[in-house]
Amino acid sequence: MALHDYPNIEKLFRALEAERDAILDEVAPLRAEYEALHQKLSPGNARLRELGKMMRGIEQPRMSQLCGELAQLARAAGGKAISDPLRNGRG
Repeated sequence: MALHDYPNIEKLFRALEAERDAILDEVAPLRAEYEALHQKLSPGNARLRELGKMMRGIEQPRMSQLCGELAQLARAAGGKAISDPLRNGRG
């Protein structure tokens, strides 16, 4: 289909719009429930965002640097296990 073939482009456009609208109609009840639940939980979400920001402020940027340095040391060791066996779960 050539770009200048306007009638076919318009037909395809309308078909795609109809498909989009059908999907939006199908999801509308779920979206309404989601929005209601979101409104109910929003006050807790604000505290979660605040706590996350506080944790990232403590962890970063040093945590990224440490992880990078640990990865470099692991590669330098040729893939051998160099971490403390009791702390292997914290990688």
